Amino acid sequence: TWGYSRNWGYGPSGGIGLILIIILILILL
Repeated sequence: TWGYSRNWGYGPSGGIGLILIIILILILL
């Protein structure tokens, strides 16, 4: 389970960016 958190530690901006893209898609829909 910690492996996922470790990935966030390496690239938190990428994870946040992905979430923002999903939110934008939901708003557009």
